[in-house]
Amino acid sequence: MQKKRKIITISYILLALISISFLYQTSFQITGLVVYSEQPNATTGKDTYLRENQSTNYGTSTTLRLGTAKTAGGTELRPLLYFDTSTIPSVNTITNANISIYLTSSDTNENLTLNLYRLTSNWTEENASWYNKDASTNWTTPGSDYDTEIIASTIITNQTGWYNFTITTLARNWVNGTSPNYGLMLYAPNANVSNWKEIASSDYTLNTALRPTITIDHTPNAIPTINQIS
Repeated sequence: MQKKRKIITISYILLALISISFLYQTSFQITGLVVYSEQPNATTGKDTYLRENQSTNYGTSTTLRLGTAKTAGGTELRPLLYFDTSTIPSVNTITNANISIYLTSSDTNENLTLNLYRLTSNWTEENASWYNKDASTNWTTPGSDYDTEIIASTIITNQTGWYNFTITTLARNWVNGTSPNYGLMLYAPNANVSNWKEIASSDYTLNTALRPTITIDHTPNAIPTINQIS
C-alpha cells in the first residue's frame, strides 16, 4: 500500500510540474532514472548459433544465422544471446528494457517471424552446439533448453538494419531474481526451407556499433529527485 501512495504522490507532483512549466515556461529535471546499456565485444560477449543436427560450434562467428538453411527438409538455425544484468541492484524498478539486433544480410526476400525465448540452463559460448550446452553436458532436448513462452516477436524483412524486442517483464525477473539469467534464444519456427538471415554478433568487426545491444531503464527504489533548472 505504501508503494501505491508513493506512485500516486509522484503522479500528482508531475502533473503539477507540467502545469507550472506550461504557465510559467519553467523547466524541471527529474533525476533518478538510470539507463543501462551494454553492447558486448569479442571479449565480453557471449553469443553463438545452433545448427540443427550438427555438433559444430559457432562461438567465434562474426555473424549469427537464423531461420532455415539450404538442406534437404531444412535445417533450423537458432542464435543464442547473453547480456549481463548483474550490476543492476535487485531492488531497482525496471521501467523499460529492449534487445536490439542488426540484420547484415538475407538469403531471400521472404519475411521471417522471429520469436525470442528465455533460456533455462547455462551454456558456454565456445562449446554450445545443437546437442551440447557446454564441453561435457548435453541439452535436455537438442536445440537448447528454453521456456516455450514467447517473450517477444518481430518480423524480419530483407532490409538490413536494426530490429528490436521489448523484454521489460523478463528484465524485471532477471534483476529481482525471479528468473535466472541464462540468456535468450532467437527462433523462427515457421521459416521456409532456405529462408535464412544473418545478424551481427559480438565478434562483428566490419562495424562494431552494429553488435547486439541491451538497454534497460531503471530507477532506485525511492522517490525521484525533481530540480528546477530554468
